[in-house]
Amino acid sequence: MAGVSMPTDRSQTRQRMRFLLPGAFCLVRDAGAALAASGPAPAPGGPAEQGMSSAAALPPWALGAVAVAAAMAVCGAIAYFWARWLADRRTARLRRELREARESEGELRHAYDALEVDVNRHVAELETVNQALASTADERSRAVDRLQKLNQLKEALLASGSLEEKLKTITDSLAEIFDVDFCRIWLTRPGDLCEEGCVHAHYEDGPHACVKRERCLHLMASSGRHARLDSKMHHRVPFGCYKIGRVGGGQEKKFLTNDLAHDRRVPNPQYAAEHGLVAFAGYRLASPTGEPMGVLAFLAKTPISAEEDAMLESMASSISEAIQVAQVQEERERLIEELQDALANVKTLRGLLPICASCKKIRDDSGYWNQIEVYLKDHSDADFSHGLCPECLKALYPDYYKGDEGAAAPEDTRPAD
Repeated sequence: MAGVSMPTDRSQTRQRMRFLLPGAFCLVRDAGAALAASGPAPAPGGPAEQGMSSAAALPPWALGAVAVAAAMAVCGAIAYFWARWLADRRTARLRRELREARESEGELRHAYDALEVDVNRHVAELETVNQALASTADERSRAVDRLQKLNQLKEALLASGSLEEKLKTITDSLAEIFDVDFCRIWLTRPGDLCEEGCVHAHYEDGPHACVKRERCLHLMASSGRHARLDSKMHHRVPFGCYKIGRVGGGQEKKFLTNDLAHDRRVPNPQYAAEHGLVAFAGYRLASPTGEPMGVLAFLAKTPISAEEDAMLESMASSISEAIQVAQVQEERERLIEELQDALANVKTLRGLLPICASCKKIRDDSGYWNQIEVYLKDHSDADFSHGLCPECLKALYPDYYKGDEGAAAPEDTRPAD
């Protein structure tokens, strides 16, 4: 057994078995044939004695051959069973490895599926994040564009022009910048259509009634889908009436809703639902002292975001300043025009006037000589009432002057020569 090498492969074991077993069988066969050929005599006695005598009768070479054959058979059997054990062990190991490989393959497949699901989830999250970033970038780009246009609008408001032109520029620009359904501006003015033309004057109570008729909100500019200024219900809006009247009257600083169809504060939600209107925003226009000056209002088919609300509220403050500046300019222009009209009615005499040394007539630009009072009346706003001084009265009417004895002659107060 010490000289037998351990088989390392199943094929080698099979080859050795094919070599050892046939040799062992051949030796056993040859040994049997030799024993038969020798023909020993049967030994007397019993079978045990016969067997012992037969074994003793065998030649030594036969016994060696039998021993060798037996040893080879035993070695072959041992090698066979050893190879079989190794093969079974290897098979078991291979089966175990195969099972472990299959289990590992299942785990790998499960891990792969989980990884694929995780990757798909992360890809979806990244796509969502990318879309959100793209949307944020678009919103920021639109916000920057809006800020640039609003700054340009503020600069345009500083230019010269009438108040009506500036208000129309504001509504046109804001309707385009914020893509609203329409934009309107009302200003506080004295009530002028209470006797005729104003529908609110016919209501004594209710949401359409006009309580204070001294002043109300006048629609000054409108842009978008409704650009007309002769709206039946909104051409004039009383203070406290509708959302606009509450903002303009000072009850609310602003009014903002993104649910017109379901907001209970909205008097006509059916109109909003029929036209697809979603949002309304109204901002008070006020002076630096807080006195209401008017209302800036919007109607939109998309919700007004918090960022847009902040922009519009800031714009309302700029519009209030622009309105004050425009009103001051208009008042200054009105005063200048009145002063110019007053100065145009004031006539002054300048330069040298040709006057006769004797009769005191004045020669005009046409060469005609006119009485001094006629000339002054034509060239100034002065008028004359005629009378006689004492010297002329004495010279022209001496009788009348002498008969007036009770009248004291005027005292000569000239200093003596």
